[in-house]
Amino acid sequence: MTTLRRIVAALRRWGSHGQAEHDLHNEIQSFAELRADELRAAGVPDAEARRRALAEMGGAEFVKESIRVGRAGAAVAQTLQDVRYAFRSLARSPGFSIIAILVLALGIGANAAIFSLVNAALLRPLPVRAPEELVYAYQLGIDGYDRLAQRRDLFATMTGSAVDLARLRVGDEVTQIRGAAVLANYLEVLGVVPAFGRTFTAAESSMAAAPSVMISHDLWTRQFNGAQGIIGTTIDLEPGVGGYTTERGRSYTVIGIAPEGFRGTGSPWEPTEYWVPLQQRAADYTCADPTYLPRAPIVAIGRLAAGVKFVEAAAFVRTLSASKATTGPGAKGPVLSPSRRSRLPFGSLSTMTASPLAAALMAVSGLVLIIAAANLVGLFMARSITRRADTAIRLTLGAGRRRIVRQWLTESLLLSLMGGLGGLALARALVQLFLVNLPSSFGAGSNATRVSLEVPVDLRVLTFTAVVCLVAGLLVGVIPARQASQTDVLSSLSGSATSAPRRGRSQMRRWILIPQVALSLTLLLVAGVLVRALLTQEWASPGYTAEGVVSVEYQVPVPPGCQQSPATYADLRSRRLALRVKLLAGLAQDAQLTSAALSHTVPSGSSPFVGAVVTPEGFASGAHRAVRRDVVSPDYLRTLGINLVRGRQFTDADMSGGPPVAIVSRSLADVLWPGADPIGQRLAVHHPSDPPPASWSQVVGIVDDVQPEWADGGPNLMVYEPLQSSDIESLVVARTAGSPADAIKSITALLKQADPAVNIVQSRALTSQVAELRFSRRVVVAIVVAAGLIGMLLATIGLYGVIAHSLSQRQRELGIRVALGADRHDLMRLVLSEGAFVIVAGSVIGTAFALVAVGIVSHRVLAIPPMDWPTLIVVPVILAVVVLLTCYVPARRASRIDPIRALRNE
Repeated sequence: MTTLRRIVAALRRWGSHGQAEHDLHNEIQSFAELRADELRAAGVPDAEARRRALAEMGGAEFVKESIRVGRAGAAVAQTLQDVRYAFRSLARSPGFSIIAILVLALGIGANAAIFSLVNAALLRPLPVRAPEELVYAYQLGIDGYDRLAQRRDLFATMTGSAVDLARLRVGDEVTQIRGAAVLANYLEVLGVVPAFGRTFTAAESSMAAAPSVMISHDLWTRQFNGAQGIIGTTIDLEPGVGGYTTERGRSYTVIGIAPEGFRGTGSPWEPTEYWVPLQQRAADYTCADPTYLPRAPIVAIGRLAAGVKFVEAAAFVRTLSASKATTGPGAKGPVLSPSRRSRLPFGSLSTMTASPLAAALMAVSGLVLIIAAANLVGLFMARSITRRADTAIRLTLGAGRRRIVRQWLTESLLLSLMGGLGGLALARALVQLFLVNLPSSFGAGSNATRVSLEVPVDLRVLTFTAVVCLVAGLLVGVIPARQASQTDVLSSLSGSATSAPRRGRSQMRRWILIPQVALSLTLLLVAGVLVRALLTQEWASPGYTAEGVVSVEYQVPVPPGCQQSPATYADLRSRRLALRVKLLAGLAQDAQLTSAALSHTVPSGSSPFVGAVVTPEGFASGAHRAVRRDVVSPDYLRTLGINLVRGRQFTDADMSGGPPVAIVSRSLADVLWPGADPIGQRLAVHHPSDPPPASWSQVVGIVDDVQPEWADGGPNLMVYEPLQSSDIESLVVARTAGSPADAIKSITALLKQADPAVNIVQSRALTSQVAELRFSRRVVVAIVVAAGLIGMLLATIGLYGVIAHSLSQRQRELGIRVALGADRHDLMRLVLSEGAFVIVAGSVIGTAFALVAVGIVSHRVLAIPPMDWPTLIVVPVILAVVVLLTCYVPARRASRIDPIRALRNE
């Protein structure tokens, strides 16, 4: 075994990282040949000498494995030793360690929080069988789906679903829920097994089949308290929702409970809470609209056949017919996608896909991480200078320069790991803060749906955080480790300055600080533009006053049955008119309300009608303008705080069959009658293809423009008409000086008193609806502003640490300057000039980056205004003041240096 030890010792001298296999083989053969020569000299035959030499060693493969095990054990031992040394080193500097961990926790936590949301909204796979194999075809009609399903050469399996909305009644509580009308094989194609009960059968894919429904696990626990006996019972999915008018609301038998975590195949923001067969749901809607199925937009979901490429299937999908519900000017045809669509549910951003926004937010958090890493690089470099004597001693005792590099990297990776643990905790807190402020629903009235987002800490989030920790650790440790490995032993042990030129150290220090200032300025400038855009939009008068206004949407139930007689409809109209009269009288007498009115919608909601406005003079030539229309009762304008510019408001006489009148917005008046008096002019609201109307409405008033929250900022051409007997209002709007909740309760009681059968669809304060529509913009701005402020904080921490350490290393130089006549102001000017250089260079680079970033965001993510001069001036000035104040503290301390003590190096 002496020979074996000699082999192991010889090979270890080649380095701790090991050698190639052929080198190992050559060494073993060389030592075996030496032992064979000894045996030959002792008289052993040649073949036997070779065999005995290898036998004494235990065989070539045994030697190789022993060496490998020895190397692995040595590597593990060295790694453990490096980790222990890193722990001791960090424990000796608790202040540095705490600051470094906090800095990394901020950078890593910001990235982990944003990625957690992106993962939940875009990347997290569906809890179905082989979700990566699914493809989605959008904007299909039922005919297009049938053609798609027939192509078994392209698709192995295919199913489809359509969005469905219903009102679930449980006792006296009515809840608006979002569901899906699906084909019978929907769950089978997805590979979803119910937690309880069964899936749909082929026999249930018929309009004549008994109504059946599967509900989500969340709905089961939330509305039915997880009752085990719900299978086989019935629930009422009431009609009049989703844009299609139905005259029949049926009881659906619950056949199954979906597994926990399965929220459908729609947007992750809007969970699906029930599933019904498409044909059965069509049987409800065809009472009033026999074209429901052809009009329903179907989302086809399938799996490609073996050997079929995605581009081949996508090319065929583009040849299919679109859904009639999605056709129109600017509408795109059917498209195949490898992933389900995810759109933001709130505000004007709801029409934008979430992917560009997610990429932009990840870039923002990435900049924060880069600033944090650059911050710690400077601190680590300063730390390596402080520890150069310790490093020189280790080199003197035989540690290789590779070992020094590995020790520094171990220390940086250990800090990164601890920062990552803190970052995960911070990320969870930030995500919870987001979810707490996430509105619980979105949409008005019968189109309102519940909004929620599940943000778990899954393997993707943990893997991403681990990768970020590794990258951050390497970024932080590489440069200081290289600097430490180049330590000059003699100069360090003699106590003299480091061998690196001071000019080189100064330049390296500057080019570590400049990127921090530049990137933080970039974030602050982009945040400034976003804040200015947000404040401009929110401070601008929308043309109405939301504070103190509540709205209650109601619905007069339609008698059940598919065949309605004229007498039935006449009775329904009489009920609605009677309800209107009683309701207006009750609202006028309610002491809690300062004013109240009836309408179809509120300014922050969507308009119920878009047609064409024409004048008698321009109609013949086709002159018309698309407008938004609302029918309202008197006091509507006063209730909403809409300013009457000229003319008068509606009166009770305008609702009781008098001459038709209208009130128009200022922009519409300017478009139709430029330079003329709009009062007294006549117009009509109708479809452009309709013949000239028999009667015209006279303009009796001009009001200020109203800008809905979802509007694009252009002129909002609006026409208000008085409620007539043929109109169907559905909304009470009221202004109260008291509690909105009390006002809503009072209005609800008035509705039930006027007609006990009336359904309350939705009730809310107008300010809450406005806040929902502004939620997306506010969150984006808040994230960018927070990133900018964190970046500035990190930059100032790094700047202070590097400058303070630099001055501590330059005590002798500063003492000499004082001895030669430099006064206190000269020293402060010297130090502040370094900060000024960092500010100027960082401002130039950061401003250039910000201009490019604003252009990219505006063209690819969301429309924001260009960079303005106030932002370009104010933000850099604020950052410059912060940086100079950061430099002032160590500069003031350095200006009080005692030259005698400095020259003595005390």
